Amino acid sequence: MPDNITIDYKEIAEYIQNKESKCVLILGPDLSVNQDGVSYKSYFREITSDKNNGIFTYFENENLFAFNDDGAWKNTRRLVKEFYKNSGDPGLFEMIARIRFPLIINVCPDRALNKTFEAMGIKFTSAYFSKDSGPKFKNLQYPSKENPVIFNIFGSVDTDTSLILDHDKLYETIQYLLPDNSLPESIETFLKQASGFLLLGMKFESWQYQLICHKLKLKDINSHKINLSASYSTDTDTVSVIARKNFEIDFTNDNPMQAFGRLINE
Repeated sequence: MPDNITIDYKEIAEYIQNKESKCVLILGPDLSVNQDGVSYKSYFREITSDKNNGIFTYFENENLFAFNDDGAWKNTRRLVKEFYKNSGDPGLFEMIARIRFPLIINVCPDRALNKTFEAMGIKFTSAYFSKDSGPKFKNLQYPSKENPVIFNIFGSVDTDTSLILDHDKLYETIQYLLPDNSLPESIETFLKQASGFLLLGMKFESWQYQLICHKLKLKDINSHKINLSASYSTDTDTVSVIARKNFEIDFTNDNPMQAFGRLINE
């Protein structure tokens, strides 16, 4: 892992704040904590351990479940929605709102940042991806600092049919997501023009999140992008090699709150 001294926050801050900047913010699963400070993994382990919920097992790396029956699936959907509807660190999201990103990709189905923007009176547009969401967002506006887009790429708690709870649903979503032009045209265009990514709380040991990085075009052989990742925990050497080689990501030892604090203060 590089020492923080190798991370030029001043350069990154100037780049992000540039009026013409096309920097994408990616919100990863490790940002998912509820108002009591309980992480998504701890919460999902707890509901799995309650045999009354009918969950056969919880796959931590993929954040997916296996169910005993359809009733257990429906009950778990309710519990998962309860968690995500009340998740997110308000302090961190208020800091994020102070730096205008044209496009924000959320890999979790929560609306924590959306709620912060609404509370702060910030104009934005929200959208999500699912196998049948294309027509709904066909005319989605082009992301800009004046009217940013928050895009839940793995479904939204507001739309039950888009939620990913088990492997079957994940495979189906990936099948529809990976082809070219699967996202709204405005987002596909913006991603092709993006010159950098800031990743907060992203996980790289899980294959589906690696595929997301590939889909979002973090690495472009025709241009050098500034890609910086801040996580709550230090990634393993193997994972960092994958992320650096395939997505040209630099890592900071700062957690998301610390990283954003340094960007704001530059």
